[in-house]
This record gives sequence, C-alpha cells and structure tokens, in this order.
Amino acid sequence: MDGIDVSGASTHARRSSAVAIGNFDGVHVGHRMLVERAIAVARERGARSVVLTFDRHPATVVRPESAPKLLTSVARKLELLRASGVDEVVVLRFDEERAAETAEDFVATVLVGALAARAVVVGASFRFGNRQRGDVALLEQMGGELGFSVERLDLVDVEAGDGTLPVSSSRIRLLLGDGRVEEAARLLGRPHEVEVEAVAGGGSAVEPGAELLVPAELLLPRPGRYAVGIAPAGATATPAAVRAIARVPAERPSTVVVESAADGEPRAPGAGERVVVGFIAVLDGSGTGASSDDSSR
Repeated sequence: MDGIDVSGASTHARRSSAVAIGNFDGVHVGHRMLVERAIAVARERGARSVVLTFDRHPATVVRPESAPKLLTSVARKLELLRASGVDEVVVLRFDEERAAETAEDFVATVLVGALAARAVVVGASFRFGNRQRGDVALLEQMGGELGFSVERLDLVDVEAGDGTLPVSSSRIRLLLGDGRVEEAARLLGRPHEVEVEAVAGGGSAVEPGAELLVPAELLLPRPGRYAVGIAPAGATATPAAVRAIARVPAERPSTVVVESAADGEPRAPGAGERVVVGFIAVLDGSGTGASSDDSSR
C-alpha cells in the first residue's frame, strides 16, 4: 500500500511486515540505516519491508509557530524513500485527530492493525503519540504483548570526533544555517537540494541573473555565494547537473540568484521545467558550530 491513511485498513490479505518509522525529512544517511535494517529484517523473516512516514512535518500541526523549514518537499522525500529498495512506502495523514491519538492506539491500529507489523525499526530517540508520550520502551512493552520485535538504532555520525554526534535532520538544519553545505552533504549523503517553484521572468533556470523562487517551506542555506548544481527535478543536482555559481540573498528570502553558469555541461532545464538546485560548496563566509538534536525527526 502506498496511501494517505491506513488507520482503517484491513489486514486480512496483508503479509506481515518489518516497519521503519519516522518523519524522514531529508532522507539522510541515518534514515537510510533504518530503512536498510527494515529491509534486511523483512528478508530474514519472509515479510514485506515498509517505511511508515507522514504527509507533513508533525510540528506544523502541534506547534505551527515553531515548525522547522523542510529539508525536502514531501514529493522529493517519497521519491528518495521509494528508490531505497523498500517494498512499500506508507504515508499517514498527520492532522489534529492524528496528533490527539494516544501512543497505544497508534501501535494497535496502525502498526498491528493496518500493517501487520512483526518487527519495528526506529531511531533510539524516537517519540510518538499524543504529546510524544510514546517511546522505544513503550514499543518494546507492547511488542511483547502484541507479537512484534523492536530494534533501536543509534544514528550517530561515525566520522565526527568520537562518533557520538547524531545524524539528524535538526543537526543538518543547523549546519545549513551556518552555510556549511559540505558538512550537511556528508550527513545527507548528497548535496542539500531545493526544488525551484518558478523562474522569475520566465527565462532559463541557468541564465546568469535568473532568480529562482523556492517554496517558502523549504530550507535554504544562510545567505551567501555557493557552487551549485542545477538539474531536472528527480535527477539530483550532482552528476547530471549544470554547474553554476549562485547567491542566496539576505534581502529576498526563498530566492536563489544565478550569477554564472559553466559552458559545455549537460542540458540545462528549460523555462517552466521543474528543477532542483543542489548546494555543493560555500564560496564566501560560513558560520561555526552546530548543535545536536533528535535523530528521529
């Protein structure tokens, strides 16, 4: 099933599953660890592998005034998850009713009732249910009662210092806020990309002077000049991209201004074509330090 809401689904014809759960914003290397482990467990048990995620960031419902900007649009998140090799990506609608659901009801109706979960894979700091009262300990308790196992993965950055820093969407946002796009790319496993909503003036996305308008909910790196790749949406902004130098102007939020583009590169996206901009390297000024946060968000 690749749906919008599975809370009322029947299990009569559904194989048991190994489920990786999370918001998966950015689909970073830690998220991919969860998905890969769910796939491996599913194969061991003859089950289907499932990624369970949400149709929006839960914070937009429970605390909209402080909801973070997104690393990926929902459409791009689903593209990346579907490309992971998982059998199914299930998308839950996260609305006020879902936010009010108790952790116990979520386990009973969604994990067991709709997905026939026999194994659940989550990050060590995963929280769920009304007021985030559910945690890994509750999952383990209910798994013992309802017949599923729980695997908790510590999603840490093995290349950073003593390997205790988390790989998390929150940490990546902080790195991007400091302009540290190369470090963010290491945690994402690819350059940070934003989809372009429109090209002001209707020209090509790679013409010098082009102003690329980015959806307001997506996160841009801090204002500055960057080496970028520009490619058709879904193609990634790395090997198949036109290389360019672009600026994120402080005075115009949600805008990327192209300063110059290389000659002889692969085909440039045309006017009106959906494109992504990938941030490869910072060319002037970057900040310092980034703190850690929950890897399950």
